[in-house]
Amino acid sequence: MADIRQVDKAEYRRLLNEIGEDYCPSDRYCLFKEVLLALSPSRRLLVQMKLIDKIKYERSKMSGKDIGWEGALQVWIDEKMAEKFSSIYKEGMGHKAVYAEMFPMSK
Repeated sequence: MADIRQVDKAEYRRLLNEIGEDYCPSDRYCLFKEVLLALSPSRRLLVQMKLIDKIKYERSKMSGKDIGWEGALQVWIDEKMAEKFSSIYKEGMGHKAVYAEMFPMSK
C-alpha cells in the first residue's frame, strides 16, 4: 500500500471521487471512499480496477448476464488489456482518459 503524504490526500480524494462517481456522490460521506483512502492502494491499481469494473458492466450487458469479476478479469487478461493498459497509463491519468485511449472507437 502506498504511504500517502498529507499534501497528496486532496489529489487522492479527487481520484476516489472520480472513480466512485457511479456509487457515491462526491458531496456525501461514503464508506467505500473512506476505506480506500485509509488503505491507500496505488492510483494505478484504482484506475485498473475501475476499468475492469467498466468492462464487467459492458460485457455483462452484451451477454445478457452478469459475467462477474472473474469473467471481467479473464477478459482483461485474455484480450491483453493489461498489456495495453501498461503501455498507456501514466501517473496522474484518470480512468476516463485511459479508457479513451484503450478504446478510441467507444462512445
